[in-house]
Formats: sequence, structure tokens, C-alpha cells
Amino acid sequence: MMKFAEQVMKLEGVLQESKITGDPGRVLFVLTRANNALGVTQKEVVESTSLRKDTVSKLVDSLVQDGLLTQERESRMKRLKTSDSGRKLLSRVKASLRSPRPVDQAGKKKTEQFDLITNRWEPV
Repeated sequence: MMKFAEQVMKLEGVLQESKITGDPGRVLFVLTRANNALGVTQKEVVESTSLRKDTVSKLVDSLVQDGLLTQERESRMKRLKTSDSGRKLLSRVKASLRSPRPVDQAGKKKTEQFDLITNRWEPV
């Protein structure tokens, strides 16, 4: 539990340095979901978070205004994609959460660690 709390504080620190306001978990969630070739629709964010439409709309507007997201209209939906600044911020967050190369009990360096952003084991 302590490790999780430390990672949350690191995330908050990176967002504060970047002058990003809003709930850190929500900011990270939206940027991560939008960070792929297709992006994500605002409707998909609402459905996957169970947040109210106006709450997601305000968060998205804030991230667009901060230059972290781009927004494209597709008929009645808004497609969200991370901008270059958004991808750089995600990289900074990921780097801040990365622990120094872990060492197992035998003194050998571990070859992988669990990444909270990608939600999978990755090489170190």
C-alpha cells in the first residue's frame, strides 16, 4: 500500500510541475486512453469511468486548453488524441514512476517490473 501511495504522490508532483489541474487519476486515465492511433471518444471515456458527461467534458476541455489533447468532431462524437505535449507528459509520468533497477535477494538485477500505467510487466 505504501508503494502505491508513493506512486500517487510522484504522479501528483509531475502534474503540479506541469501546472496541470484536476484529479490526477482522471487526467492520467484520459491521457492514457487517448494515447493510441485511434484515440478514444469522449463517450467511451464517460462509459468506462461512469462519470457524468459534464464532468468528463470539463476535464477534456481543460486538457485541450492545456495542449495535452486534441479534439476532432466525428459526426456527433468527439475523438480525443494525445498531442505531442500530452505524450511528453505521459513519458515524464512513466519515468517518475519507474523504480531504480530492482535487485532480487540473490543480488542479481531483476529483468522486469510491473508498470501501473500500461498495467503489465515490462523489461527494466
